[in-house]
Amino acid sequence: LGGWSRRMGYQWGEEERGVDKRPNQIYGNPQGFTANCRRIESHKVRPFLQETSSGKVSVAFLARAPHKFTEKLFEEDVETRRETLGSMSRWLMAHPKNKVSQSEVDCIQILTQLLSDKDPVTREKTAQVLSLLASVSEGVGKMLQVGTIKQLLVVMQDVASLPARRYAHKCLQLIGDLPEGSQAIVDAGGTAMLVAVCKHSPTADAVQSLKCCLQCMQGLSDALECKAIGSMVTCISSEDPSILQHALKNITYLTLSQSAKLEAIAEGCMPRIVDLTLHDSWLVRASAIAAVASIAVSVEGKKLAFELGAVEKLVGLLSDENFSVVLLSVRCLGVLAEYKRELLSTPNEVRRLLSVMSSSLLSAGQISLVLRRCPTRPLSAQTVAGSLLKLAVRNLMVSLQDEVLARSARNTQDLILWRP
Repeated sequence: LGGWSRRMGYQWGEEERGVDKRPNQIYGNPQGFTANCRRIESHKVRPFLQETSSGKVSVAFLARAPHKFTEKLFEEDVETRRETLGSMSRWLMAHPKNKVSQSEVDCIQILTQLLSDKDPVTREKTAQVLSLLASVSEGVGKMLQVGTIKQLLVVMQDVASLPARRYAHKCLQLIGDLPEGSQAIVDAGGTAMLVAVCKHSPTADAVQSLKCCLQCMQGLSDALECKAIGSMVTCISSEDPSILQHALKNITYLTLSQSAKLEAIAEGCMPRIVDLTLHDSWLVRASAIAAVASIAVSVEGKKLAFELGAVEKLVGLLSDENFSVVLLSVRCLGVLAEYKRELLSTPNEVRRLLSVMSSSLLSAGQISLVLRRCPTRPLSAQTVAGSLLKLAVRNLMVSLQDEVLARSARNTQDLILWRP
């Protein structure tokens, strides 16, 4: 019993019909456009899906990874150590928590030993891992306990591997950011070694590492004994902006005492520093202005700064687009004003100062008002300078909205206008 439909192309059985005699189960080959589309779709080749790692690891791996890395570091095979150190560096860069968990395991001691390995690649990767661990306080604490700094000072002079030297300097700089780290570098004899490196083969990393030693008074004293000022004078003859920036900052730190200022003047660094106030990089300009202000605290420094034309350069920098350069220029002018106030408050100086500061400090109406009063009425230089600087201070406070710069300009005004 059943039926066959010649027209529709399917058949059904008697027991498979519903109450209304319509088929519930269809036998035969479906035909038509929809059936053909389904058949093509079912036989279509599935695209190849490339497996991509999600970057997620299990909690068990996170707890086990620091111990596994430490165990593999004790292997004698060079390739195994290289792979382990490479995996450690990638794992430490994944998240800061990994650095903390790795520092809590006793791995820094074996890493310190690997810094003296015969393989240069192993030394390079070890220094990289230590530089990553030094970015957390737990890692720095372990390094201070183990004595990693002495090995880092040796690696920073590694001739065979330039990346190893860079990573060693980076690690030293991170350790030197902390007061106890800076003191530890000085106690390990790092000041004399860094001064020698800066003198014979100056690099930006070495000059910046030396700056960490100058943060404590013992390191500053050791640097002056090692003739660090002469080394920094050699460094500022370079054309590298990074070297210039940090060398000028070191000169600012080193010229804290009166004898150090005279030593810097005797080394002949002032002409070069004054010229660097017009450098293309604002970081170099700011550092050079700070160095001029530090040396110009002495009477000899003020006299030499006037002779080299530092005042003209500083007045021109008052219209600089960088805020730090303007602020340091104002303060440096205040330091120089203690030597020859009358030179900073003459009508000619007022005219030139107005033309320079017109773009940033004074409006056109105020400039014309002061210039109109200067040639017609024989006003004293003190009155003209007072009018100028009062306008400058008011415009600084209104336009720049910065109390620090306004206060510095007000102090400079008082220093210029003061008479005994």
